[in-house]
Amino acid sequence: MKANASVKPEIFRIAPGISTTKKEDPAHLCANSWCLIEGSGFNVRSLPNYPKNKLKASSQDSLFDLHAIDIFATPNKIDHILQHVQLPNSEKADEAENKDNKIPDWLVVNVQIPSYAPNNPIWGATKEDGEGYSLVVYFLIQPAVKEELQNPSDKSSNAIRLLRQFFESKDEGFDDYKRRFKAIPRLANPDEVNLGMSLRPLVSTYNGKPFMTGPRCHSFHRGPNYLEVDVDVHRFCFLARKAVNGLIDMLPTMVIDLAFVVEGTTDEELPEQVLGCCRFSKLNLSTAKAPQDYTPSASSATPSSPAAPAAE
Repeated sequence: MKANASVKPEIFRIAPGISTTKKEDPAHLCANSWCLIEGSGFNVRSLPNYPKNKLKASSQDSLFDLHAIDIFATPNKIDHILQHVQLPNSEKADEAENKDNKIPDWLVVNVQIPSYAPNNPIWGATKEDGEGYSLVVYFLIQPAVKEELQNPSDKSSNAIRLLRQFFESKDEGFDDYKRRFKAIPRLANPDEVNLGMSLRPLVSTYNGKPFMTGPRCHSFHRGPNYLEVDVDVHRFCFLARKAVNGLIDMLPTMVIDLAFVVEGTTDEELPEQVLGCCRFSKLNLSTAKAPQDYTPSASSATPSSPAAPAAE
């Protein structure tokens, strides 16, 4: 969970969602676009006695609303990327709230994806930093959810109580609640993607299955009215890294759904509820730029080039 010291922080601020396009209709997504989807489209742990019965059911609606998505090219991992993003109204947050910033308005997930092939740990130390991408997903809490988190009652759902524990627990170390953060990735168009003989069985087996992002492979950063979760794919196990590396070239043909959940383990913490979710379409990583390239000074310094036509 140590901060990455290999990248010198630069002073620049950009707006969220500057690198992608929002679409209202999921049926008309184009390259580097995203849209809203329902949290109820994901199955989560349910009652009763999940450890024994293994029952899952559709989640209730997401606790956070999707605000924007970015994809950035990075020469090295960028930890705490929100230092370079100007979230709406983050500087106008109530001073008292900033002093006790346990219940943030913003939950932002920064997925750090390597573009280099993983080296087999059998042959020596593994590489855990280098060129890659940051997929940044910005979620904004629903007002009713925040009100309930700040003023819990006997009527509060188990998912609300669990989320409050997650926010109030320590961000450092291997805290029991923070280590329960997990992702649910799902390929929405598997029949349209040429996965090949080796990757198709893997995708078929794990498509829509949740996985824990930590404790080794995630870290947390707080700021004015936000909590950022950095999910470090550079540190995933060799087999997972190899699968990710094999899928990168296929991203321009993929439509991917992604949800985030805090894992419940007892009946008092179940059923789970999706924190936030999104659908992103056909990421063309060859056109991804570094975050600082979206600043006004960078735009004025380089002549603009015509945009490539969006691939349907």
